[in-house]
Amino acid sequence: MSLVCSEELAHVLRVSEARWAVVHEACVSLAEAAFTYLPSTTLRKMWVMGESPTPDKPTLHDLFSHDPIPPLITTDGLVPDKMAAIMPFSSGTTGPSKGVLFSHRTLHVPNMTHLFLEQLQPEKAKMTKEIYCRALLLLPVAHSYGHIMLVNNLFVGTTTVCLTKFTPTAFLETIQKYQITVCPLVPHLVKFLNDTPLLKEYNITSVKAVMSGAAPIDTDTINNFEKKTGIPLTRAYGMTETYNAVTRTRPPPDDNRTTVGKVTPYTEVKVINDGGELVCEGEEGELCVRGPGMMLGYANNQTDTSATLDSEGWIHTGDIGYYDQQDFLYTTDRRKDIIKVKAYPVSPHELEEIVKQYEGVSDVAVVGVKHQRLGEAPKAFVVFKPNAKVTAAQIQSHVEDRVASYKQLAGGVKFVDVIPRNPTGKILKKELKECDLDSEFSV
Repeated sequence: MSLVCSEELAHVLRVSEARWAVVHEACVSLAEAAFTYLPSTTLRKMWVMGESPTPDKPTLHDLFSHDPIPPLITTDGLVPDKMAAIMPFSSGTTGPSKGVLFSHRTLHVPNMTHLFLEQLQPEKAKMTKEIYCRALLLLPVAHSYGHIMLVNNLFVGTTTVCLTKFTPTAFLETIQKYQITVCPLVPHLVKFLNDTPLLKEYNITSVKAVMSGAAPIDTDTINNFEKKTGIPLTRAYGMTETYNAVTRTRPPPDDNRTTVGKVTPYTEVKVINDGGELVCEGEEGELCVRGPGMMLGYANNQTDTSATLDSEGWIHTGDIGYYDQQDFLYTTDRRKDIIKVKAYPVSPHELEEIVKQYEGVSDVAVVGVKHQRLGEAPKAFVVFKPNAKVTAAQIQSHVEDRVASYKQLAGGVKFVDVIPRNPTGKILKKELKECDLDSEFSV
């Protein structure tokens, strides 16, 4: 909750129509401020997780000690595949976040997937339990990635150590102190482990596996991480609306570093063109997914629900990708991020990968900006490494030598201190386009 302001939290309250609140002791004032934006009768009761700041606010312990109603059972009218159980909110990288409704059945799909894979490979079941012995969870549990990891840990019987705030020292100290065996991360934290000199000061040999999700991760980062730490890095692809991972990578020697993996059990994937027709292997199109783990829809938002979830149950992800002869799936970009230069589609991801190859570049994001002659043109926002001597002209020349003329960085290059990202590592491209970069991000 500390990652949002009171106005953002009020938006969540309006959409979800929440009336009861469990609030961390450090966020009581924030929650109270958010409720002031709504009618005074909205909040019915608040429980504090931790020490209550005032006597009139009961604690979560008080709630647990009182059961006002009997347990809900099927005969009471619960329809597991139709009724909403949880409502995480989308990342909101392209607009206001949306409440995503998931059924009670949805929460069981990851567990059923786990059991199914154990039955297929019973010899690996014991190894899995050893890996999932002690997990470090620093992902926001309000996000589907963090929530699914918590639920999976409960199902498997994993000891879960929660780190409420990331700092390099706290992160590494926690791994060493609690002998963490598995750690779900996002790409920019994997990159941090690649770059930080602090890694030499701590013993993290207890870690048997690291997972990366929520945003794309490049091959160099994967290779560098495994070479530096000796820890295998698995990847998964999904989105808030799918809850469970749509694809997962395979362990060596079947791992393909350029792919997001193969489709998980109980999930269907198809790739379609702009006309809605299926495309062949190797041909790019929009990825659509279907299965029992998908969302029911967006809360109080039928317009966006109809635009994303079609009548046959397919979620149109907005991601562009393709599959190969071995049924490995690849993602190449976001449909909404595609830059149209004189009507030619240009992939920001392609340009970002090229810029990253230039010596001295630490991070990059490419967005489309208005251009008088081209209509829209690619512009690169670049973070350079300490003491690196890089010029905009050098980067533009580097890209020019490797792409067609319409893909060049005609929108320019801007050096910034940091690429803005949300808590799960996704680049806030809308923020890059709209914010006053001179005051917020530039050097």
